[in-house]
Amino acid sequence: MSINVVKMPAVGSYLCSNGKTRQCKKRPKNVLLHAFGAAKRKIIVFIYAFNDDDIAEALVDAAERGVRVQVFVDYEQSIEQQTRDAFPDELPLRLDLFRCYTSDSDRDRYIKPMHLKLAYVDNYEIAGSFNYTNAATRYNTEILVVSKRRPEQVISDIKFIHKSIVIVGRL
Repeated sequence: MSINVVKMPAVGSYLCSNGKTRQCKKRPKNVLLHAFGAAKRKIIVFIYAFNDDDIAEALVDAAERGVRVQVFVDYEQSIEQQTRDAFPDELPLRLDLFRCYTSDSDRDRYIKPMHLKLAYVDNYEIAGSFNYTNAATRYNTEILVVSKRRPEQVISDIKFIHKSIVIVGRL
């Protein structure tokens, strides 16, 4: 029996102009799929727009492998049924989907978009312009940057983000 070992994508920038050239070897979507497939402990995603079935499937697969997965989607964007439809009706126990928005303070009553495009996969940070949507994959010029982080940096960043978002409920 052979065991497939999946490694994280190399640290670096991945740029693809899908509208002009379709010959990108490392499309942002493929980098994400590779990273989610390599996750061992935890995936935390903060994403503005999400409707890509392949990315949803990769997150479900990670949760079924025992990886803890949390996905935070912008409130306004997650109202569209396409976000929830990307995932199966019954989610694995280790996968949580949340709707949220940003706020400057507890007294701020204005809903502001949570416009992040950010994923933490174990001790890696994956950030860029890429929304997890079919349109971003097919038509947009997008970039993702993969960087290795110390665990305390990841914890600090996530705490900072959690202070600025308001969770409205589950998807």
